[in-house]
Amino acid sequence: MGDDMAKIRRFGPFELDLEQRLLLRAGESVPLTPKAFDTLAVLVERQGKIVDKTELLKLVPPFINLTGHPEDDYFGDGLTEELTNSIAHLEGLRVIARTTAFQFKGKALDIRSIAEQLHVHAVLEGSVQRQEKKLRVTVQLNDAQSGYHIWSQTYDRDAVDLFSIQEDISNQVAHTLRPNSPATRAPGRITDRDAYNLYLLGRFHRSRPDEASIRKAMGFFEQAIEKDAAYAAAYAGLAECYMKLALGNFMPPVDAWPAAQKVLDKALALDDNLSEAHSGTQRK
Repeated sequence: MGDDMAKIRRFGPFELDLEQRLLLRAGESVPLTPKAFDTLAVLVERQGKIVDKTELLKLVPPFINLTGHPEDDYFGDGLTEELTNSIAHLEGLRVIARTTAFQFKGKALDIRSIAEQLHVHAVLEGSVQRQEKKLRVTVQLNDAQSGYHIWSQTYDRDAVDLFSIQEDISNQVAHTLRPNSPATRAPGRITDRDAYNLYLLGRFHRSRPDEASIRKAMGFFEQAIEKDAAYAAAYAGLAECYMKLALGNFMPPVDAWPAAQKVLDKALALDDNLSEAHSGTQRK
């Protein structure tokens, strides 16, 4: 009951049901177009604050893997997720959820078609190419209504500079869309390259629903923790794997939930601001 009520927003004589995407007045549905509903949802969520056009900009589809090896998809997917999280922390920007964005993976993107489907105002797309210790990341920010480029950049760096690339991209997006926004740092603790690579592999396999993939993800998260015992995000990833095992009936909940809680507590002890860990507490 509490969860259902949390998805209802009341203002004046109206109720906005965020889950069912309905606007109700005295129990009667008020017709709204999808775009009008999205706009109203933002305005209601931001009551008392200034809301402008940039409040509605929000899609980061999976970066294209140009390495030539399908097994390297995890790297581009991981960078996409990290950028999505970073941009979502920027004031005034709302980002489409990962599950929605990743439906475009492997498909030719028609920016204006995406704008019609998701009612977004801008799309950040890109590609990743790794060669030994070198990394090339190409990104471009597009106006979803016209399809025109707003900004583009290519980063040629050492692979160990991935975190600074993420920050550069996030800040450039923020500056382009909101010129007066302050510089920000990507959330989360920066760790060493090997642990981060193992963490990305864990996230890649964790996103799949079968038991073998989930357990494979757990192995990668555990290896990341062995490399860096203070890697909070890896503990949070491991906690989610335990939860998925329980929810998929792959592990008795009586065993899975205490195991998840233990590593989740560890993640929060290491980084109380970690969004992945707080998401885990909300799932339980």
